[in-house]
Amino acid sequence: MIVVVGGGFAGMKVVKSLERKGKEVTLIDNSPVFEFTPSILKAAVDPEMLKNIQVYHKSHLKCRFIQGKVSDVKKDKVLVNGKKVVFENLVIATGGIPRHLGFEAEAVYKGEDVKKTHQKITKAKDILIVGGGYVGVELAAEIIETFPKKKVVLVHPHSNLMNRQPGKTGKLARNFLEKKGVKIILGRRIKKQEGNYYFTDDGRKIKSDLVFNCTGTVPNSEAFKDFLEVDKSGRVIVDEFLIAKGFKNIYAIGDVNNIPE
Repeated sequence: MIVVVGGGFAGMKVVKSLERKGKEVTLIDNSPVFEFTPSILKAAVDPEMLKNIQVYHKSHLKCRFIQGKVSDVKKDKVLVNGKKVVFENLVIATGGIPRHLGFEAEAVYKGEDVKKTHQKITKAKDILIVGGGYVGVELAAEIIETFPKKKVVLVHPHSNLMNRQPGKTGKLARNFLEKKGVKIILGRRIKKQEGNYYFTDDGRKIKSDLVFNCTGTVPNSEAFKDFLEVDKSGRVIVDEFLIAKGFKNIYAIGDVNNIPE
């Protein structure tokens, strides 16, 4: 029996591959659906998009599916919904979860939250986006294109948007957003919150009815880190075959492992 924990891109690729080989597989996921997550940001301003980016696991998989969250793992079993699920091989594909900022902020992360997020965007007059990587830039663009009268401020700690890309990319994104009316503050971080006001590390005060956390993710390894060896970031340590350190039958794939992609 092979157990796969996590039904995102990495987990789904493993499950589909094993199914084609006729293996006995159990998928455990806390959501009943597979989601095309890059389109979640579009769905936040257009919830009708959800029907185009979700498919129920049970509708296209042949394997056994358990909806729930793994709370513990041992050498041959995981605990999910209070029940033990035995495995011969375990594949951990739990991905990442939003990084905690230390103040109230929304994260456009899962489809199940999209409708509430859309309602909050619709009601808000002033919107603050923290983080100017791919997600922050795209979310700012989606909001200002759909709601051009909103006041949108984007704060990014680096000197250029999407700083992992060539400088020209960030400049193009900045020009586009500023022409649409988005205020961009570079080289600063949000340090504290007081009610509806947020303060940067140089003392600027930003009023906001709604704040979005677009600062990236941390590995979703909480259920495994007491049993498996993890690095200082919480990523499961694996070898070149993605096998968890100290084991022969447990694998960690995707964003939850420590492969430096």
